[in-house]
Amino acid sequence: MLIELLATTIGSFLIAFGVNEFIVPTHLLTSGLSGICIMLFNLFHWPIGILFLVFNIPLLIIGYYTIGRKFSVYTILSVIEQAFFLSWLHIPHSVTDDPMLAAIFGGFLIGFGAGFTLRVGGSSGGFDIIARLLARRNVRFGTTNLVLNGIILLLSAALFNIELALYTFVSIFVAAKTYDIVLRNMEKVSLLIVTQMGEQVQQQLHTQLNGEITLWQSASHTDSGHPQILFCIAVNAQIAAIRTALQAVDPHAVCSILPTQDVVGGNLRTW
Repeated sequence: MLIELLATTIGSFLIAFGVNEFIVPTHLLTSGLSGICIMLFNLFHWPIGILFLVFNIPLLIIGYYTIGRKFSVYTILSVIEQAFFLSWLHIPHSVTDDPMLAAIFGGFLIGFGAGFTLRVGGSSGGFDIIARLLARRNVRFGTTNLVLNGIILLLSAALFNIELALYTFVSIFVAAKTYDIVLRNMEKVSLLIVTQMGEQVQQQLHTQLNGEITLWQSASHTDSGHPQILFCIAVNAQIAAIRTALQAVDPHAVCSILPTQDVVGGNLRTW
């Protein structure tokens, strides 16, 4: 718990540092809701931290009732910390006069911070919540981000200029690649679990995954009797929670995690 809270704080600080120290001074934008907040700051000088907090409130309420308590609690913490750091960190005249350097290093810090936060079970807020909600309706996470980021780029080109929009694209691309490298949480995996407490593990995993868990009896025999085997599909982001659930129910369970390229049908929560 303490490590997860610390990781959320570090991730929030890195995101805010990348925004305030690199993106804002060079008049670039980021992806998602923070990009809209930066845009309003550039146009009207409204405080980014306050805007980010206010815009996230309705999304956090929706996420709390539809996605899950742990995700929502860590996301609320991340949003509050980001709002604080965005308000507290001084926006310099310029760390660098080169917008390309600002786009690269700002995007790297934002992507690393967002990925770091998601690894512990939360998110950086904003459009991540929308993307996860749409993923439950079979709209891929990447598709949602592509559409939302496309809107940000079009607004940047219309309100400022094409050159800044192109630098913004570089920043968003670097952030997305860094996010993917840090995270690698969207890859599907197949789980084969051997346990003596099949029904209890099945019930616990069903709560964690909200999907189908297949259970059957093994033909083999051990000193403890006939073990049971469970099969389910998950994504890498859920593995930490699955390990915790297995330790809580059956510390002696054996779980084999296999990479899975794609899944047809079922109720897999992909995001």
